Amino acid sequence: MIGLLGLVLLYGIAFALSENRSAISLRLVAWGLSLQIVLGLLIIRTEWGAALFSTMGDGVRAMLVFADQGSLFVFGQAADPNGTLGSVFAFRVLPIVIFISALFSVLYFMGIMQRIVLLMAKTMHRLMGVSGSESLAAAANVFMGQTEAPIIVAPYISAMTRSELMALMTTGMATVSGAVLGAYIALGIRPEYLLSASVMAAPAALVMAKLLIPETEQSKTAGNVMLDVEPTDVNVIDAAARGAGQGITLALNIGGMLIAFLAIIYMIDGILALIGNAFASVQSLLTMLVIISSIAVAYAFGWGPTPKTRQMVLAITGALMMVAAGIFMVRGANPISFGLRPILATIFAPLAFLTGVPWSEAGTVGELFGIKLMLNEFVAYTELSVLLAEETLSPKSELIASYALCGFANFASIGIQIGGIGSLAPSRRSDLARLGLRAVLAGMLASLTVATLAGILSSF
Repeated sequence: MIGLLGLVLLYGIAFALSENRSAISLRLVAWGLSLQIVLGLLIIRTEWGAALFSTMGDGVRAMLVFADQGSLFVFGQAADPNGTLGSVFAFRVLPIVIFISALFSVLYFMGIMQRIVLLMAKTMHRLMGVSGSESLAAAANVFMGQTEAPIIVAPYISAMTRSELMALMTTGMATVSGAVLGAYIALGIRPEYLLSASVMAAPAALVMAKLLIPETEQSKTAGNVMLDVEPTDVNVIDAAARGAGQGITLALNIGGMLIAFLAIIYMIDGILALIGNAFASVQSLLTMLVIISSIAVAYAFGWGPTPKTRQMVLAITGALMMVAAGIFMVRGANPISFGLRPILATIFAPLAFLTGVPWSEAGTVGELFGIKLMLNEFVAYTELSVLLAEETLSPKSELIASYALCGFANFASIGIQIGGIGSLAPSRRSDLARLGLRAVLAGMLASLTVATLAGILSSF
């Protein structure tokens, strides 16, 4: 029941924040949700569907073994998880990104990727009624990254409607690339969860994008699905080399990003711990808030401030006093825990609970949701892998967390998309910047609805 309530609330949030509720296509929403349910039932509830995705997961694991052989040749003992150095992330996980990137480039050169993308795009186009460029972008994002997939629809971006541009950005936010998918699996995340989440996210992203910004203009690709972007490589070797080069760049970016972002997390935790040591009890914190409030009130009624400034100071003071009262009611005389992780856990725990996570684990999973939004999904999956190794989460919480984190929806992705998509259509950079926050919201809601639906279907 909690999962069903959460699903209604997630769609309700998108509906409430819609730019034009009267323009929302009920056909699109109904078919989009139906596609997710059908895919979820096939993957989670049928024996042959579960067996298919389990087999696909085994296939991905087998490919990771091939990647290990290349890593062992280059890095030797450092790439052997059973060696004297143990499992070294830089030598064990990042080479997988390079291998998968090269493999996808070869598949694209051979025309295999195009056929799969075109089949998925035509299905969504006919059932949901979205334009050709939107369905192509959604299908491509299942396999490619948020900067690579737009190349498929590059000829159409300049002429896209505002709603289509939102759909392009959202499908990038709600999915992950095949290259990093392999890295997540190497961390210990179950491949069948990641593969099914990627497929279900495509219609979910289109629904959320069209709820927030419905189509009110005439699309130039409304009636057809055309994939006319040809490979630029001269042969398979050239394709593999280009893909490996792109994979090296991506692997270096991932490694550098993890170093920087994990360091930032621990730095913020350290700063907040210092604050916590200074105000380790509710009484000391309340005393500090009362002193600040008294100074603020004295300033507000002094000679300096204008009436507008006085109102602002009094409003802030009132808010501080309300916070103080709330802390006293909730915590009593208990010690206060300061830190980035407790803050994220507190903020996102209700959201995790609504997706179907038991309340006893909602804070832990909610913290992962917050890390994904504030930093990125790779850091969150790294944290999840630690929890899985420690067997901290129940099977249902593991499933929901694995599905919910499978997407690029975070604040940094706004800049990535402005740079990536903007380079393909410079005239739309300002539109990309304006739609950035909405695309993050839509992408996050799409991932959460997929996770919630997976949790519901797994409970039957």
